[in-house]
Formats: sequence, structure tokens, C-alpha cells
Amino acid sequence: MLRLPFLRRPAGWGVLSGLVLAAPAAAADWFDLSGYQRSRIEAVSGDIRPGGSEQSAFMLRTVVAARLGDGPVRLNAELWDVRAYAIAPGTRLGTGDVNALEPVVANVAADLRGLARRLGPGGRATITAGRMIVNVGSRRVVAAEDYRNTISASTGLRLDLGNRQWGGSLLWIMPQQRLPDGPARVRRNAVVLDRENLDVTLWGADLVRHLHGLDLEASAFHFAEHDQPGLASRDRQLTTASLRLLKPRNAGQWDGEVEAAWQWGAASRSISAAAPRLPVAAWFVHADLGHSWAGPWSPRLSLVADMVSGDRPGDTIRRFDPLFGIRQPDFAPGSLYALIGRTNVMAVGVRGDMANKRSDASISVKPMWAQSRTDQFSQSGARDPAGLSGRFAGWEMSSRVRHWLVKDRLRVEADGVLMLRRGLLRNAPGLPAGDQIAYGSLSLQASF
Repeated sequence: MLRLPFLRRPAGWGVLSGLVLAAPAAAADWFDLSGYQRSRIEAVSGDIRPGGSEQSAFMLRTVVAARLGDGPVRLNAELWDVRAYAIAPGTRLGTGDVNALEPVVANVAADLRGLARRLGPGGRATITAGRMIVNVGSRRVVAAEDYRNTISASTGLRLDLGNRQWGGSLLWIMPQQRLPDGPARVRRNAVVLDRENLDVTLWGADLVRHLHGLDLEASAFHFAEHDQPGLASRDRQLTTASLRLLKPRNAGQWDGEVEAAWQWGAASRSISAAAPRLPVAAWFVHADLGHSWAGPWSPRLSLVADMVSGDRPGDTIRRFDPLFGIRQPDFAPGSLYALIGRTNVMAVGVRGDMANKRSDASISVKPMWAQSRTDQFSQSGARDPAGLSGRFAGWEMSSRVRHWLVKDRLRVEADGVLMLRRGLLRNAPGLPAGDQIAYGSLSLQASF
């Protein structure tokens, strides 16, 4: 964080802010400037989706963030410059990889101190309006994926409330459509401002209750979209409700998490104007049971399981829509790999984690199946409409290592994924021959 000492409040500002903003007279630095630059080379070998089986690119992400004000009212801004270079022929690039010179964040946040006092000990209340990056709860339904080169952002209102016993968030947002969206303009890193409008909205609430050593969380979000001029959609009208029980990690103890979600509403199976709107009934379940040990590396070993519904023949859509949920840490990273997401997948496996003050590492091994044998397996493109290839898809092994070369300033990260293709991923119609899909990346992030 870079603080600029010459930008301090002038004499008398404490009195003025006390009258206007009810801010304390004691002044601190009121302008902060920070940022980071991430450079990452990544490659996929043996990809089964359309395009080249060998793909690679050099991804750059540069972020500059500014905050104005340290009282109850603050102005926040972030400029993101996300680009891709050295793109191998056949590499699939899209809005998840390029978004040059975009003001992703531009909002005003205000602490509602009167309301906070009414909430009791530890009370807090903050409202944010404008462009923002939104993460809520477990982040499995509404979140901003950080590993991917670009970020998901929205424009709207957010109210955060809570005290020592509970916390909650209320949202009404318009998710931004990242631009450019044409392959040619993406590859040349064209600068086109993202847009938002009332044809795509999301609203809802998340509430968490802090119990003795446990957190109980409930959420419900409604997503609505309509066709826009020049942009067709599936006209999704989806409500996703979830319930989550979490026992936080503590050295020498067992911890765990269970979350279940139900999704309903209506949508079309394609963006065609002639496609009929159908009812939706979909779901997911996530479970994690782990144990942590004390020590300089704080090792943890856990059993993890995910089951997410897929579509079936009939007049009801049963494929869960991941909306704006994250992949990691439940699944391997996205970006050029992006083979597995929270839709039509079952996985159970073992995960190991360890971390100290400068480094962390994780590794997981999971066999995977399609929840529906006739639907596309997760986001892989592999599908056997007749269901003759079975459900078993193969074994996925994923790892990540991060280390601060200079604490809080310079960090290196290496990620690797190996998918051993079996059953469905080997025998589904139209797939190229091969026994495995491999992904690797190496990145360096410098912060200021």
C-alpha cells in the first residue's frame, strides 16, 4: 500500500467532517494508492474441445486501485488492464482472458453509523453503490473468480449488516457484460468498455449466524436476463437458494463444511428465439471433512465431495447453472483449462494443504463422474446423448505452490493439472484420441 503523506486533510477538516459526515476529528491519510501486476504463462496439452489440442498464451493483468477518504464515506476505484500475448494457433480466448483498460470498480461506500449502533455490540452497516467486485458467502453462487485473467464485476447496490452474532448482505446488481466479445478483437486486445443494463440483473440476500464453533448460513439469489439488441440470451429466470454449515479450521481439530443448493425457475436450452422456455429444477451438494495439525506448516488433510445435477431427456432442465460461482478450491483452476465447473459432475477425493508465513501448497486427487450420462460432462464438451459411454470420466490430479520471494511484494505461483481420460472422456462420440489432458502455469505477481 502506497500512502501519500502530502495529501493530508487541511486544517479545520475535522470540524467540517464532523458537521457534514459525522467523522472523528482525528485524521489519518485519506488517499491510498495500491496495485499489482501479474504475469503468467500457461499451456494445455491434449485438450478435447474444439480448437487446437495444444494451447498456450502469455497472460498479463495490471491493476491500480485508489481509495479517497478514511471516514464514513469513501470513494473507491480500480483500473484493470488485462491482456494476452504470444497466443498459440488454435488457442481459445474470450472475455475471460482479455479486458483491456477497464474501470472495473468505481463506487462510493458509506458507513451507516446510526444503524450500526442499533445492531448492538460489534454492530456494522455499510452501503456501497456503483461498480464493484462482488463476493458473497461461500462464493459458490455469487463471486469474482480471481485465477481467471479477467474479473467478474457488477453495477448496483450492496448493503452489509452484522454484529458479533450474525452478518448479512443484501444485493441488487447488474452483472457487467465484458467486452470485446469478438474473437478478432479479443486477440488484438481491443479496448472496449464493458456495459450493464436492466436486461441482466441479480438480487438477493445472504445471512450467516455465528454459533459456538459453527457458522450457519442461508442465501437466496434471483437472476433474470432478457434478449438485448444484438445479443440473444436463454432468457433465464433462476432462483438459487442454499444452506451451509461450516466448522472453521483450527489446529489440532476436525473441521468441516456441508452446503446444499436448489435452483428453480425457467429458461431455454439455447439462445434460439424459437427455443421453448422450460421449467428448471437443479441442485448441488458440497461436503468437506478435514483435520489440521499444529506446526510451522499447519498441514491439513481432507476428504472432499461434490455432486452437481445434469440434464436429462424431458421437458425440465436439470443441469445446474453455476451463474457467477467460483471454481477453486472445489475444482481445478479455469483459464485455458476450465474443463470442470459446477455443473453435471460428481467427484470425491483427497486434498492436502500446508502453509507458513511465506509459502503455501495444495494437492488433490479425485475420480470424476457425470451425474447425468446423457448430458455434457461438466464443461468439457464431451457428451454421449445415448448414454452408452457411461458416467465415469477419469482421474483428475491438481496442485498449486505459492511463495513470497519478497514478503507482501513479490510472489511466484505454479499450478498443474493432469486429467487421466477414462470411460466417458475417452469413448464419447466425436472426441479426439488420447489418454490425458495436462495443464500447467507459472506466474509472478508484483504488488505495490
